[in-house]
Parts: sequence; structure tokens; C-alpha cells
Amino acid sequence: MPLSEEQIGQFLREGFLTVQQVVPERYITDLQGEIERAIDEQAKTLYL
Repeated sequence: MPLSEEQIGQFLREGFLTVQQVVPERYITDLQGEIERAIDEQAKTLYL
């Protein structure tokens, strides 16, 4: 889906753009789980 004029204007004004529902929620949830596991494993190696 192309960006609207309003979205382009926001990007040009603010330097970033937030677009909702681009990535399916299940992918985000899976990624969150992977990140949590990686952080937990790193924390264990640093503090054990």
C-alpha cells in the first residue's frame, strides 16, 4: 500500500513514520520471544 500525502508529510516533518499493521502480529510476538530468550541467555552468562 503506498503512503498517503499525510504520511509523507509526517515523515518529512518529523523524520520518522509509524505505520500500523504492516507486519502480522504473530511475527512480532515470535520476535519478542526470541529477543527475550537471547536476553535471558546473555544475562545468565554475565551473572552466573
